Amino acid sequence: MRAKLGSIYRRTKKHPDGTVTTLPVWWIKYYRNGQAFRESSHSEDHSEAERLLKRRQGEIVTGKFTGLGVERIRVSELLDDVVQDYQLNRRKSLAQLASRLKKTFALPSGRSKRPNSRPATFGDMSPNA
Repeated sequence: MRAKLGSIYRRTKKHPDGTVTTLPVWWIKYYRNGQAFRESSHSEDHSEAERLLKRRQGEIVTGKFTGLGVERIRVSELLDDVVQDYQLNRRKSLAQLASRLKKTFALPSGRSKRPNSRPATFGDMSPNA
């Protein structure tokens, strides 16, 4: 028995009066590592949806498929970028930024509440750095 690699379908919409309408755009559904991905083909042509499904399956097989969602960025990475920007542009308010970040992201026990981050670099925020 062959594993199901994907499918092509049209979505339906149920109206308040109980009638069901089939929407014209084709959707594809495929799997990677057991996780289902659904994606619009943005086309009313079934063959376009087939081509998109085959392209996605090829990307999965060759390892080029990265997923549909935008890459997640951690808050700690954003804050590091802000600090780096302040340092590169020699902003006078770097000391204030450092103080605010330490106050905002420090727990009473001294642990950082920066989620999933590298070791804290807030101590490295001198204006001359």
